[in-house]
Amino acid sequence: MVKTLSSKLIEVKGLKKYWPIGKTGVLGKPSYYLRAVDDVAFDVRAGETFGLVGELGAGKTSLVYTMIGLHEPDGGEVLFEGRNIFDLNKKELKEIRKNIGVVFANPYTSLNPRMTFGRTLKEVLLTNRILENSSEAEKRISEVLPLLGFEPHHIPRYPHEFSGGQRQRIAIARALISYPKLLILDEPTIMLDMSVKASILNLMRRLKNELNLTMVFVSNSLGVIRFISDTIAVMQMGRFVEVATKDALFSSPKHPYTLNLMATLPLPDPDYKLNPILKMGAISTTHPEGCPIQGGCPYETSKCYKERPNLVEIEKDHYVACHNIN
Repeated sequence: MVKTLSSKLIEVKGLKKYWPIGKTGVLGKPSYYLRAVDDVAFDVRAGETFGLVGELGAGKTSLVYTMIGLHEPDGGEVLFEGRNIFDLNKKELKEIRKNIGVVFANPYTSLNPRMTFGRTLKEVLLTNRILENSSEAEKRISEVLPLLGFEPHHIPRYPHEFSGGQRQRIAIARALISYPKLLILDEPTIMLDMSVKASILNLMRRLKNELNLTMVFVSNSLGVIRFISDTIAVMQMGRFVEVATKDALFSSPKHPYTLNLMATLPLPDPDYKLNPILKMGAISTTHPEGCPIQGGCPYETSKCYKERPNLVEIEKDHYVACHNIN
């Protein structure tokens, strides 16, 4: 368990999500299971931005979707304000979800093309019975519009009448319209160009301060995560390999996988050559009993082939899953 300060909004304990791969035999049993989320545990404090970073396929999206019940878990608990989400009935879960806003990666598919901007926001408020009537919903919408840089004349427009950056701001407005306690953003800038990406990140940082938001922010970009996060978890093959504050992670990264991610960041220098510390093919995709980084890690010993390491606190609030780092 990754320890954090008090005032925990959400606690994840031993969360698991395994996807069946292939079929074999007469009964069609899965050939094996892909451990997308493999015994993950962490806490998120109220007012904190918890960043999840890792390569594509690391399990970040599976983790956040399982956290909020969009995927059925294969084990573990998720406590939201002390209540286990997986023990709730449909009515109780619906009440919890009013306090959780989600922004998906692709603003071109996450918005209903037949709904205007105004109806998209009003639907959230009235369908979930957050507000009682249309006039109250319109008042709430008028409060949220300026926060996202919109004006009243945008309300009757359809998604195709907006740019990609504006569509993502609509998705953020939809997530914020209920004034949630937790905001989950799954790669919200991955579909945007650099200038629009920067404006969205600046917007989220401003909104966090103005609304005292608690966020779980997913990205495969170290630069994005460094800009937006307070605490960062580096994820690889369904597990956390390093968790630390932003300053500690970037000033003193420990795990070889984290070091490899940082070493392979491109720089604006035509003569710069990438210098990864892990050899090609070192990362196993079959989930061996030992560490998944085998055959190419500079720290490996015989123990790495037999036992998979767990997160250990090597410094205050700095956790690393490596047998040979202390």
